[in-house]
Amino acid sequence: GENQETVGTDLLLVFPRGSSWWWGLWGRRFSEAVYETLCSFLFSCWLKELLRAKLIECGWRDQLKAHCKEVIKEKGIENVTVEDLVAGVTPKGRALVPDSVKKELLQRIRAFLAQHST
Repeated sequence: GENQETVGTDLLLVFPRGSSWWWGLWGRRFSEAVYETLCSFLFSCWLKELLRAKLIECGWRDQLKAHCKEVIKEKGIENVTVEDLVAGVTPKGRALVPDSVKKELLQRIRAFLAQHST
């Protein structure tokens, strides 16, 4: 209804404004700012989990693990630093993210922003 906000398109969390659920631990209702912050935080957590699942599903994580092993093998296990690993893996990791995953996340972010813009 008009008195509800939904976080994300497929997210099944519905937070009705003004319901007893929104009474805080201090015995008062959350302000609009707190409500919006909570919705943003929950959406962010959900989005991170969605991204993690999509990257595993498409094989990105396995590809990146294999690339890490290559970088370590090239440098030698005793010679490789965390900085070397990050520098060697980050560009490849970004390039390996499928366009379909980027597009889906962008659509979900846009939908969330459209719901929460005033």
